[in-house]
Parts: sequence; C-alpha cells; structure tokens
Amino acid sequence: MKVMTFNIARYDYDWNARKPKIIEAILKEKPDIVFMQEVFDDQRYQNKDGQNQGSQLNEHLKYKNMIYDIVEQIITENKQDVKKLVFDGLLCLTNLPVIEHRIVRLKREDADSHYRAIQIIKVLYSGKEILFYHTHYSNTTEWSRLHIEETKEYLVNKKVSPIIIGDLNILEPKIIKKVLGDMFECSYDIKKYISFPSKNEVLDYIVIPKKHYKFSDIKCNYDNCSDHRALIAEINLI
Repeated sequence: MKVMTFNIARYDYDWNARKPKIIEAILKEKPDIVFMQEVFDDQRYQNKDGQNQGSQLNEHLKYKNMIYDIVEQIITENKQDVKKLVFDGLLCLTNLPVIEHRIVRLKREDADSHYRAIQIIKVLYSGKEILFYHTHYSNTTEWSRLHIEETKEYLVNKKVSPIIIGDLNILEPKIIKKVLGDMFECSYDIKKYISFPSKNEVLDYIVIPKKHYKFSDIKCNYDNCSDHRALIAEINLI
C-alpha cells in the first residue's frame, strides 16, 4: 500500500504555478491514498463556494473518493479581519473503499490560536480494514507534544491501532517514540529525511503500529510544490 502526506501551504507561493506540479507528482507516484493539510476553501482567490483546493486538484487526479473536512474558519489573518469566507481543512483522496469517516477535535484549544483535529479514515485494502488518523498538529514543539499525548490517550481509550499521518510539527522525532512507545514505528527512524527544507527541519511523519505493518520504502521529495516536501511510504501489511 502506497501512502502520501503533503502540506500544500494553502494559496501561498503562487498556487496557480504550484497546482500542476502537485498534480504531476501525485500522478507519477500513484499513491493508494493521499492526505493533505492546509487545504483551503478560500473565496479571496476566486475560489467558488465549495471549490476548495482539493476539489481543484481532483478535477485532474480523478480519485473516486475526496473527503474534505473543515477544521476552522479563518476570521483574522495578519491582525486583519478576513471579510470573505475562508476555511482551512484536511483532505483525503483515495480510490479505496471508505468504510468509516469522522473528524475529532483535539482538546488543547488553549495551546494554540488555531483549532486542530484528527480526520479519521478507515479504508478497505486487500480485504483488510486500514485505519488512519490524519492530522496537522500545532506549530511549536510544546504544543505538538501536547497534541500527540492527547492522541495517545485517544488510542488507549478506544483500543485502536491506526496509522498516524500528517504534518505533526514535531521538530524532535524522538518525542514520537517517547510518547507512543515501542509499539509504533516512525518513518524518520527508518530513513532520515528533511520535509521542510527552508529550515532544514523534519515536520511530516508517518507512524505505523509495528504489530500490523512494516515499512518497505520511504522517500521525501518534490521541491517547488509547496514549502513542505511530499512524504511517501510503501507499507506492507503483516
């Protein structure tokens, strides 16, 4: 199973120039399932009602299932009121059958001026149910640590073993293992990479429960599509 996660950086950095590059990268990789963060439904950019960036991409990609969950409405930006409708959300694209979908808000609202959430997606692959927790954590080390700790609480309470994927905004990968323990394996522990090249940082991760999955390949590439690179993994089902 090939999975991809990609923070597409809203409409920043000349979206019209970046959009065909993102499409080209996805068509080249042919992932079974794609997760994207900072996917905007933004009427300031002649974005018609409901025509978010995901739907614009999927006009060309043609995935059967496009799931876009709004995480928050953008009310202010750069200390100025936003006068048009602008929403930030999480996106999933896949041709696999989707058998469960819901979104859970993270509770650490006091830790960040933005709302954060987990997009829960369960798909059917080779006759097996595969559960994903797709998320975009807060953008400081302390806040993102609080979010992954909350995610762990949710795993324990629900007794589930999902693949955790997205822009986790965790600068120190060892935090992931420290919080989740040895039952999970992180993409960065298998292959070192930089996913945020302007600051030489790793912010994007795929974390798998070792009991059910094993990494067979990991790559992080495609500059000039966004300020992040795409993180792609091939995962074997055990």
